[in-house]
Amino acid sequence: MATGADIHGKLAEYRARKAREYREETQKRNFWGNVGYVQGGTQEQEVNRNSRLRVPHQITRILGQNTSLLTNPTFLKFVLWLILLGFFIEMGFAAVYIVLSIFYVMYVNMRSGGRGPGELSAYSVFNPNCERLQGTLTAEQFERELKYKKLDD
Repeated sequence: MATGADIHGKLAEYRARKAREYREETQKRNFWGNVGYVQGGTQEQEVNRNSRLRVPHQITRILGQNTSLLTNPTFLKFVLWLILLGFFIEMGFAAVYIVLSIFYVMYVNMRSGGRGPGELSAYSVFNPNCERLQGTLTAEQFERELKYKKLDD
């Protein structure tokens, strides 16, 4: 049978391990390190013992999110694009670079995958039973609206 001292020792060890795991997880997630966090909707803060920095709970909540610009691929691509823009300005081909960049963005943003299961096409002839999308304007509806007839839909 475990004694009270054994249980308290195991509990202290468990708490220390959980605190260490939390600090490591926070440091991985957060660019600024373990600054602090908001617990249970209150304004209580836990600050790293080695740090004397006190941060308001609103800022702590923002810093706790993984919003590091250095790991954001979109930001890094934009920085690379700006560097290349400077290079092409020096070469005198900035207009060509910008036009080609616009075409590239248009190409990348076009949908390359097929429709998901149950997703209707914008063209009703490709849908089962030629089903139209909700809100599609048909010639019959347009005619009725021009002639001020009652809508039957």
